[in-house]
Amino acid sequence: KDIDWKIITDTSTALLAFESGELDYVSVPTANWPDVEASGKYHTELLETNHTTYLMLNHEVAPFDNKLVRQAMSYAINRDDMCLMAVDGLATQAVTMARPSQVFGATEDCTVFNYDPDKAKELLAEAGYPDGFNAGTISTMTGYFEKVAQVAQSNLQAVGIQTDIAMQESSAYMTDCINGNFEIAVMGVTVGTDYAMYDQLYCTQFIDNLNLARYRNPEVDELFAQGVATVDKQERQEGGEASEVSAA
Repeated sequence: KDIDWKIITDTSTALLAFESGELDYVSVPTANWPDVEASGKYHTELLETNHTTYLMLNHEVAPFDNKLVRQAMSYAINRDDMCLMAVDGLATQAVTMARPSQVFGATEDCTVFNYDPDKAKELLAEAGYPDGFNAGTISTMTGYFEKVAQVAQSNLQAVGIQTDIAMQESSAYMTDCINGNFEIAVMGVTVGTDYAMYDQLYCTQFIDNLNLARYRNPEVDELFAQGVATVDKQERQEGGEASEVSAA
């Protein structure tokens, strides 16, 4: 009750308001972080979050319905460059959608797609695209999403996958993503602190909702159902880790 919130949509304007004393607390734009921290004028903290930014491939659109193509594209992406370009290096490379230090039941003991263009080309050839293909459009919004799209476009082109980038206004963008009107899109999400809540991103029942990639896998649906139905916390933790490894 003793906190007044001010909504300032432009991050630069918010920072100016903070520096002038109008605000007591502000989330610092990543480009300004080094100067704000080095000034010595403020109490600063660099904190982890459980927010993940990711590229979505529409599983209902060819050739993204081909697992080998999806794997090839994963190997083609340089996530370190994305972290550097999108948020000035103030991020860590995501291995899964959930950070174990932030989300109960999450694990990084799974398949990791490190940046490997040669492996990407090998998988594309195995999938029947030795010369690459035109993947259509990477849909995105302004801000750091746009920078993620630009890095992705460059990385994919290096392995023979051609793309265009299309900018959209946020409400139209979300509507298209929810309805599956995209080929590749950039998205960011903060789901919660329990891995059971991530069923919204993976389970069939959430297609046309937060399962924006339109992913369908009965085994994954069943694993999430088992997790929700298991009351004992330790049993959930152990069972969840084993299940993610086997399903990776």
